[in-house]
Amino acid sequence: MMDGTRIRSHRKMNRIDFNMDDIQRLIRENILPRLDAHEAELWELRGATWPVCQAIKDKNMAFRNIKEKRRFFRFLDRHEIRRLLGLKAAYARIDDVSLEEEIRMCS
Repeated sequence: MMDGTRIRSHRKMNRIDFNMDDIQRLIRENILPRLDAHEAELWELRGATWPVCQAIKDKNMAFRNIKEKRRFFRFLDRHEIRRLLGLKAAYARIDDVSLEEEIRMCS
């Protein structure tokens, strides 16, 4: 199907032809860059907001809300979890030993 094969679709009695090359170009040049930009924006926003809000919510006690943190982290990789918990620990002035234990409990 990568050879420019056409896909036919009928919508309201009008015939629409889609060229696979056009669809691939649309995805590559428009959709993927926008998804990448959204993901980068989420990464920045998550790093700027979650650590501060979570430190306030935890009342500077690292081991509170572990179940909720696990739920929040379920779609993040371990490097991102470590980054966010590290930022929270810096904001809340949590020592390294407590940070490592919280990372272990949340991962």
